[in-house]
Amino acid sequence: MAGALAALLAIADPFSFLAPQVVLTPSERRRLQEGGSVAKTLRAGEGQVASLSIARVEASPDALFGAVRNIEELNRSSLVTGIRRFSEPPTIGDLDALQLGPRDLAAAAACQPGACSFKLTAEEIAILRRAGSGANRDDALQRAFRQVVLARVNAYLAKGLPGLAPTANRPKATCFNDVFTQLTAVSPVLPDVPCASAWLHEFPNTNERVESFLYWAQEDYGTGKPVVAVTHVGIFPPASPGDPAIVLGKQIMATRYMTGGVSLMALTAADAGGVRYLVYLNRTGLDSLGGFFGPLKRAAIESRLRRALPDILERLRGRLERQPVAAR
Repeated sequence: MAGALAALLAIADPFSFLAPQVVLTPSERRRLQEGGSVAKTLRAGEGQVASLSIARVEASPDALFGAVRNIEELNRSSLVTGIRRFSEPPTIGDLDALQLGPRDLAAAAACQPGACSFKLTAEEIAILRRAGSGANRDDALQRAFRQVVLARVNAYLAKGLPGLAPTANRPKATCFNDVFTQLTAVSPVLPDVPCASAWLHEFPNTNERVESFLYWAQEDYGTGKPVVAVTHVGIFPPASPGDPAIVLGKQIMATRYMTGGVSLMALTAADAGGVRYLVYLNRTGLDSLGGFFGPLKRAAIESRLRRALPDILERLRGRLERQPVAAR
């Protein structure tokens, strides 16, 4: 009886799983009930930017999960110049389409400890330096950079974020797990989503069987420099009626601007009228950009991340509503 009552209360408030970190105002709830959408910036700590978007959607959890599994199609846009899901286990062939442009090749050739355009560890920088000192430099650097990405993925799969070495591209190092801990400390804890917390915080040291995969994406930041990022995605079906369908994302690599990231995509349970809501929350750690133009660059990146979220949600909703269910 108590379980049934809890489920009814959750359906009555489809956004209860976001509390207490995220609270919707009465006017925002009315807007959603009337078929509108909500997009807003959330309170974030120093060095972070966080945004939330919500919209009504006509889709099932199976449709959401099918769309996510087909990540290449889901994230396709004019800004994403390359993307691919990694095999299990990952192989160097998964990165064949990853091509650094002339600007990034020059940056890779100049990379050295304490002064590198890419957010890399000391060992990763050493791989690029060896490749940049031989013949056929550009081809060697393309191959070396793919090796760096693959090595990061394999290290993460073996040891998780706590096992990754800190960055060495700037005098002040960044520890990946420290950034992740700061980001998740102010994100919804999802206590009622089985396995989610263990997967998010303890991977790979957990016995829970969770459907997950990694993918890389290369994104053009317009006036900024290109970014290559790797993300680990976890899929969590509703445990019972009234629970949301959840997709979590954890960034394990970003070559520029970002020091880490956590995302939550959720499809709420249908209410009495059959209405569901698609929720997308993203919290990102940003680099401390130095120099005279550092604050301006940072403001531009923050604005870019905030403005992109509503577009991502609308694109996701459109593709989700026409998405055939994909096989696992």
